[in-house]
Amino acid sequence: MQNIKNKNALSPIIATVLIIVLALASISILWVVVKKVANPDALLSPKQCIDYQTEPPYKITKSCYNITSSETEVTLKKSLYQEKTQEIKFIIYNSKENSNSFKCGDNCNNCDLPSDSKKYFFNSEIKPTEIKLIIDDCIIAGNKISDC
Repeated sequence: MQNIKNKNALSPIIATVLIIVLALASISILWVVVKKVANPDALLSPKQCIDYQTEPPYKITKSCYNITSSETEVTLKKSLYQEKTQEIKFIIYNSKENSNSFKCGDNCNNCDLPSDSKKYFFNSEIKPTEIKLIIDDCIIAGNKISDC
């Protein structure tokens, strides 16, 4: 009879430990979700992206491929109203559905952001078909690439 009483005494202890473990797991999951939602970058990013798309800080005025030099020429023009941009990224697509990306900004020594208008040259062995301009992971402009 004593063994049966001891088994019954363990049941509330196991239940209490399980409740504590479940509470800790729930708090951990809730913390991860709240941390992702409360991230200031995550809250600002969609609004910033919409702002960039409606009033782009830069526009692609010309994009063409020079067959003799095997270079893609891209001309960017800065808009009148523009917040300080740290970095821009070009993604160049070719006909084989491959892409190359190039970054330009404050952290780059040989590539400056345009103060008004600037021409960029990118080496490409295969003729590209399209270029996209990205700021802060937001596609703000895209152009088909023609022959120069």
